[in-house]
Amino acid sequence: MTGNSSAAAAAAEPGSDRRGIAPAERLRNIAWVVSVAFVIGCVGYFGYAIYQVANRDIAGLSVPNDFSVMWAAGKLALQGRAVEAFDVELLNQTRNLPPWTGDAGYRMGWLYPAHFHALVTPFGLMPFMTAWLLFSLAGLTAFAVAARQLIPSGPAAMIAIASPAVLMCLIQGQNTLIVGALLAGFLAALRAQNVVLAGVMLGLLTVKPQFGPLLPLVLIVSGAWRIIGWAIVTVAALFVASFLWVGADYWVAFLDGIRITDEWIRTGWLPRHLMVTWYAFGLASGLGPDQAKWLQMGAALAVAVLVVWAWHREDLTFERKAAILTFAIPLVTPYAYFYDLVLPVLGAGLLLAMPGPRDPLRLVAVIAIWALPTLGHGLREVGLVHGFAFLGAPVLTLSLIALLVNMPRPLQVTHDAS
Repeated sequence: MTGNSSAAAAAAEPGSDRRGIAPAERLRNIAWVVSVAFVIGCVGYFGYAIYQVANRDIAGLSVPNDFSVMWAAGKLALQGRAVEAFDVELLNQTRNLPPWTGDAGYRMGWLYPAHFHALVTPFGLMPFMTAWLLFSLAGLTAFAVAARQLIPSGPAAMIAIASPAVLMCLIQGQNTLIVGALLAGFLAALRAQNVVLAGVMLGLLTVKPQFGPLLPLVLIVSGAWRIIGWAIVTVAALFVASFLWVGADYWVAFLDGIRITDEWIRTGWLPRHLMVTWYAFGLASGLGPDQAKWLQMGAALAVAVLVVWAWHREDLTFERKAAILTFAIPLVTPYAYFYDLVLPVLGAGLLLAMPGPRDPLRLVAVIAIWALPTLGHGLREVGLVHGFAFLGAPVLTLSLIALLVNMPRPLQVTHDAS
């Protein structure tokens, strides 16, 4: 497996015995600053949200974020109507949205597999605000623990955890923190050669299957067939358990929902301007849906080839390979939003923790990935509605290229003529 060559690969990285991107003390100071800002942001936003909800007279009021969809789906499952979560009209009624909700707040649908539905079902027992806070706290805790296992430097891990992407994910009430925790756990287990845990984590990552295509490829390149086997066992167990819980109708509705979601994106019913994919970039640039899809497919194929090539090289550190993978994951799917930038933030943390000489390209990639959510929202605030669509895929791609063009040269083996 590729993970076992970390020591040899570390020697192959140029200047690996020298200090990293920033001196340790400076990195710690930056980590504390961003952590304090992150806490202030969390307390400020959630405090304001609690105040707003507490001053309403509507029982069971929610807010028009993504977690309200999960909360409503949980309530329907508790009533024995899990499959009806795919009915957008019924879902919106169950969300109990406030009267000030705009049209965009109603343009949300349920498109998750049954095992994630089971995970959010208990939150349907709680008032919305309590459920949202607990879900957010659980996701943040899981992400922080897993990120710390993956990223060897404490300050670098803090900077990744206290990133704008994580804050925006919490505000939106999305599940990408759970996906990020599973991805970090998978990569940490792969590096540690923990075959069973890596396979189970990979199987659980099917809670958001659009982020999965590259993971089997890197395992095949690494020869990690046992991990693939455990992942298949995990997926099979999840499917059987969910089938016993909600039956075949749920999976029929889920597959049909994939088709419907594609149509929602094509027609603009779902907010395309908040996506960070080449598909969104093409649409924002004036391409038609079919042309934009061809752009996405071509970019995804090129990115997949580059990732496979990088993971095939035995002279690269595991950390560099993992960073390349996290940057690439949102680029191979047409359906990734700004809150999904939590995933490449893990790669930014790995790069920040890597030993080696000062590397301007690596530093620029870290800053670009970390600041991308703020830049995207900043452009939207000044009137460029498609800020994320224009910035997301190009920044991710250029950051990926920065890692690829500055890779160490393959080791040259020389033989003694004697």
